[in-house]
Order: sequence, then structure tokens, then C-alpha cells
Amino acid sequence: MPRIDFNKAGSAHDFSPLPAGKYLCRLAEVEETTTRSGDPMWKLRFEVAKGRHEGRHIRDRVAFTPKAIKRVRALCAALGLKASGKVDLTPGQIEGRTCCVRVRVDQYKNQDGQMTPCNEVQFNGYEPAPRKDEADADEGGDGGEDDDEVPF
Repeated sequence: MPRIDFNKAGSAHDFSPLPAGKYLCRLAEVEETTTRSGDPMWKLRFEVAKGRHEGRHIRDRVAFTPKAIKRVRALCAALGLKASGKVDLTPGQIEGRTCCVRVRVDQYKNQDGQMTPCNEVQFNGYEPAPRKDEADADEGGDGGEDDDEVPF
């Protein structure tokens, strides 16, 4: 039986968003679903791979609609997959791959009607992960306001 010290546990509502910036992430999970209009959509869960926020999650969605296919292409290219011609894409092809994810801080109305801060991946918010030699040379940032800093 686990021994738990609830005195050290914060509230379940203490999930503050990550600072705006760019984060090296591993795509940890892909959930296949559909949009309200019935189009295929994937819910993505990225895990920050390095830096001060390592282990935190960034969530996003990509829909497979004509309007959003440019974003799917950017995601595939950032993850190192073929992003031209006709491709049969499966979650298994992208899970576990790494890329940089750029987020900003936005707000949404929660179930209590209050505005709550959250992270939002920008439409063009996916970039290839830096090569190992580039990452080794980087002194690391914190993912803060400077969009050129990468937190690793």
C-alpha cells in the first residue's frame, strides 16, 4: 500500500502553462478521433525532452481537412517524415519522434466560466529538432519570450 503525503501535493488546478517559447519535445501519444464535422483528427501529446520544463506536456490537435493539411505537412516535415506526394500516415509512424514545438500563452473559458491560461501551439509551430552538434553547442534557454532560444 503506498504511503502518501498530501501536505506536499498542490491542487489539481495548479497546472500553469509553460512560458511562451520553443521546446524540444518527443511526441509521446497520438489519439485518433474526429472533428465535430466528422473529419479525421489526431490529438497529440508532446513531452518536453530537455531543459527546465523537462517532463511537462504540450497538447495539440491536427485535423485532416483541406484547410489544415499545410499544418500536417509542417508536422510531418518537423518529425523527419516525407512531406510531399501521397502518403499513408499512421500514428505509429510519428509516435516517439522528436521536434521543436513553439507555444504561446492563450486563454480559454473553463467549465466554471472563468478565463484560464493555457498553452497553444502556433499554426506554424513545428520545426525539426536541431542536429546533435547544434544542440551540444547551445547553452540552453528556458523557453521564455525570446523565440530564438531553445531550452536544451
